[in-house]
This record gives sequence, structure tokens and C-alpha cells, in this order.
Amino acid sequence: MAGAGGILANELKHAMKTAPGLVVAALGAIMRFAVDASSDTFDVKMIGLILIIVGSVAFIVGLIKDFTVRPASGQPPQPTFTPPPPPAPTGARPAAEVNPPPAK
Repeated sequence: MAGAGGILANELKHAMKTAPGLVVAALGAIMRFAVDASSDTFDVKMIGLILIIVGSVAFIVGLIKDFTVRPASGQPPQPTFTPPPPPAPTGARPAAEVNPPPAK
């Protein structure tokens, strides 16, 4: 069960790299397509478009970081699964029985 916590933490790290970009893009889409407010000082639809672009770029950069960054030590990440050892052969005779030592 100890390994499950490590997997969850790893998934959370990935989400923290990509989620902010998605949130910013979603806010931009709301401003661009759902808000009908107008102002003399700034254009709500233009700010929405800018947020969509910035959020999309942040999301793509997060994905690139997820799949390319190695640990700072330069070592490859340790595998999370270690295969079990092969089973012992059944019905085999010990080596001493197969090749008995020479008689003196």
C-alpha cells in the first residue's frame, strides 16, 4: 500500500503542471464567449482571447515538462514495479546428485 501513495503524489505533480493553464484558458473562454459587458477602457472579448492563448501555451509547456524533465541528480527515475524472482524449478535434483564428487 505504500506504493499507492507515491503514485498518487506523482499524479498530483502532473496535475499541478497542467491544471493552471486549463483554468486560465477556461476563464478566457468565458470572457470571450459568454460575457456581454462592454467598457471604454478595455475590450472584454480581447482579454478573453489573450487568456485563451496564454492558458493554452501554459498547458502545452506543462505537458512538455511532464514528459521531458529528469530528476536533478541526472539519474533516471526508479521503477515503481519490481518483478518477482523466477520460481524455483520443480522436480530438479541438486547439483551434487547430478555430478557426484569423485571418490578418493
